[in-house]
Amino acid sequence: MRAEGIYLRPGEAYLGDRHVLVSTILGSCVSITMFHKSLPGRICHAVLPSNPDPLTTNVFHYVDSSMQYMLDSMLSTGISKREIEVKAFGGANSFRSESGVGDLNAAAALRFVKKEGLKLWASDLGGKSGRKILFDTRTGMVLLKRLNTSEAQPLLTSCSEP
Repeated sequence: MRAEGIYLRPGEAYLGDRHVLVSTILGSCVSITMFHKSLPGRICHAVLPSNPDPLTTNVFHYVDSSMQYMLDSMLSTGISKREIEVKAFGGANSFRSESGVGDLNAAAALRFVKKEGLKLWASDLGGKSGRKILFDTRTGMVLLKRLNTSEAQPLLTSCSEP
C-alpha cells in the first residue's frame, strides 16, 4: 500500500494516526521527529526557539513547545521516554539577516533532548545549507538532501551520535 504524502509548512506538525510520508524544507527552522515502533511517528517544523506564551500562541511555531507537545502525545500512550527515537534537522544560518536564529533553534532542540533525558538517534544541524527531508511515519526513517549541493544523503536508519 502506498503512503499518502504531506507537505509540512513552517509552524506545523504532523501527529496523525496513519502512515504518511511527510516532507518539508528547512533553512533556519528545525524539524524534530519522534518515533516508536508501535505508533505513527510525529514531526514538527519549528520556526523560533522559545515560546513566550504557550497558552495563546501556535505551539508548533516554537522548538520547545513543539517538542513538549509531541513528547506528551507519545507518553500519553504508555511508552517510556527511553523507547522514543528522536532525530533533529535544520538550524542553518543561510541568510545574512538571520542573526544566528538557526543556531538558536538547533540549541533549543538539543537542550530539550538533554533536559528530558531523551536519546538523539540522529541529527544534521547547523551549517549554511538548507535541507529537504522526507520522514516515513511508519518506519521512522528520514531521507535528507542538502540544498544547493549535489550531495544526496542516505537514509538515517541506525543509531548515531550527534
